[in-house]
Order: sequence, then structure tokens, then C-alpha cells
Amino acid sequence: MDDMSVAAFLSPLLLPVMEWIDIYPVHFASSVGTSIVIGCYGLPMASSCP
Repeated sequence: MDDMSVAAFLSPLLLPVMEWIDIYPVHFASSVGTSIVIGCYGLPMASSCP
């Protein structure tokens, strides 16, 4: 999936949970954005093993 579609899908689902456990929304957004970029653009673990 594209990174914007993943963010648009996951953020509304996870934001109420993060507010319930008192995580600041800006910190939540930065951690979700970083995780999505690493997950979408990083290589799979075993793809380049010789």
C-alpha cells in the first residue's frame, strides 16, 4: 500500500486508543509517520541474503 493510504487508514483507528492512554497526538503522529516510512520503503528482511 502507498504510505499516504496507510496513514489515512491507521490514524483514525489508533488515535482514540492513543488518547485513552494519554499519548500526546504530535508524538503519535511522528512515530506513526516514521514507522510507515521505514515499513514502506525499507527492504524485506530476507530478500538480499546470498
